[in-house]
Amino acid sequence: MATATTTPGPLETLSFDGNASGPYVFTLVAQNVMCAYPISDIYAPASRYLFYALVALTFATLRIKWLSHVFLGAVVTYAACAAINAFIIIARPSTLQTPQDVSIPFIPTGINWTTGINPVKAVVTNTTTVTIQPDAVELDIDPITAIVVTSCLVGLPLQIWSRTMRGSLIIRYMLLVWNMIMLAASISSLIAWPTASLAAPQYRFCYAGAMDPDSQANDGWDPKYWKGSWNASIYNIFGYSAAEVVDGSGVDEGDEVCEVASAGEE
Repeated sequence: MATATTTPGPLETLSFDGNASGPYVFTLVAQNVMCAYPISDIYAPASRYLFYALVALTFATLRIKWLSHVFLGAVVTYAACAAINAFIIIARPSTLQTPQDVSIPFIPTGINWTTGINPVKAVVTNTTTVTIQPDAVELDIDPITAIVVTSCLVGLPLQIWSRTMRGSLIIRYMLLVWNMIMLAASISSLIAWPTASLAAPQYRFCYAGAMDPDSQANDGWDPKYWKGSWNASIYNIFGYSAAEVVDGSGVDEGDEVCEVASAGEE
């Protein structure tokens, strides 16, 4: 499940003096958003802080062999989970779809509901098309990289300089295998990071004046909306009149509002 985040504010007013014939309202707007898979619970701040505390306790209790081994076992287990995740991410990179253009109303910069006291933020202006290339950011890659790189840097000193850890043949071989896995995971996460943490620009399409909350989550794009192209799909959802400049009566505050075109998942 992925989330889409933007920073829209309430409309000060939908009207602006478009020309001499009077006020106009845009019933369809495009907003810049970030579509991302949220950080997994296992990499939540509390879990990571506990991991770093266990790393420190492993060094602090080296003179108490059994206690240091307990802390090291917890560190190894957590880091191994992150390493497996890193291998999965690099083994199954996301596939980018072919970019397609979607037609949107031309909204000039500086109209009163984008520059007022409570403006609608992140609205796409000064263009009649946006290029859709469904993609999503994998937010797990940041904590995974931090965990496996830290583990790699911690394991080497323990293997080389710690007499406590070198006193047991089993522990020595376990540290050797662990360091090799952490090194491979570090390389994998660093290779995967540029593609997993960066995504093509994403957009959501809303009825102006009735936009969804800043952050949303769903289980995927409903294929019944797909009409062969993103442009046709957006027009099918909002209707042809929704993508045109109409008078103030064209906005229904009760309408269902936003759709995000992002790899089938928002």
